[in-house]
Amino acid sequence: MLKLSLLSVFLFSLVSFCIFLPTNVVQANEQVSRPMLFSFQSYIDIVYDDEPLTEDLKLDKSTTIPLTIKYGTDVPSDFLKYMPWRLRNFILYGSMIAPQQTINISIIDKPDWMAISLSNNQFSVEIPAEENPIEISTSLILFPYSEAPAFPYTISIKVSCGQIGRINSFSTQISIVFTPEYKPDFILFPSSEKSYNISYNKNTQTFFEIQCLANKKSRVTPILKKAPENVTITFIPEYHDLNIGERDIFYVNISAKPSFKHNASIVLSANMQVFTLDQDRTLFESNETISYLLVPPKQNEEGYSFKINLILNIVLTVIIVILIVNFKWKKWW
Repeated sequence: MLKLSLLSVFLFSLVSFCIFLPTNVVQANEQVSRPMLFSFQSYIDIVYDDEPLTEDLKLDKSTTIPLTIKYGTDVPSDFLKYMPWRLRNFILYGSMIAPQQTINISIIDKPDWMAISLSNNQFSVEIPAEENPIEISTSLILFPYSEAPAFPYTISIKVSCGQIGRINSFSTQISIVFTPEYKPDFILFPSSEKSYNISYNKNTQTFFEIQCLANKKSRVTPILKKAPENVTITFIPEYHDLNIGERDIFYVNISAKPSFKHNASIVLSANMQVFTLDQDRTLFESNETISYLLVPPKQNEEGYSFKINLILNIVLTVIIVILIVNFKWKKWW
């Protein structure tokens, strides 16, 4: 009888102690923990599959990264094993019915040139004992827009759980690095003149501008797509290294041989490659071109003027010869 009374007093004192020892309160929208006689730790591990990130991310396409989250506590499975379960729950969780833990997942440092989401960003799970951690799975979905820069970028995945009774809260995060793919692109701006009169004895110069629309610094090189065989084209400079959105000028020197007699067009364009010297660079050639019409010397100018000058010179020579002959003839007679 005395033992039963002592046990009742002990249980009443323990319950009273638990009642007057609250574990946490909420103040100004923040969870504040109060000192406890004892508590248990939560832990969370995050693992992601990096296989989809071994290559640059395709633009305007989704890439899915599987995430595995492991949640556990250090509460022994035999904690207060012989105590009535309602009393055990009350001591451990502050509630006679065991609550569920909420696992929250969030993304930190989202860029504005990419849509990033999670297939599931919140889970409700039972609070496990130390020997039985719980694994949950979700997916990170990356969708870079067409304007995404081709630079490495880092986001963080944060996973947290709140404090429940004597089980402390926990928060952790990992960093994930990815790079959107390189997208070469440019636009050409021709000069206002569409045709050029060509001279045989001097170079004719025109120009065109090019603007880098790629998503990374790029090297652009002018190329000749089409020209007559008797016309020589040279570019100044040989290339430009342009940053995103930058614009610059290529000058075009045109020289023709005397065999160039008929109107003809030249077609110009450019190729582009990412400005990276430590790896192989793939050339990109756009379908965009510009054309200029070349007009040879007109008949009443260089072409025929040469013939007229030749005829005049011959006639003048003949006249001089006749005059000399006549002068000598008269002198002899």
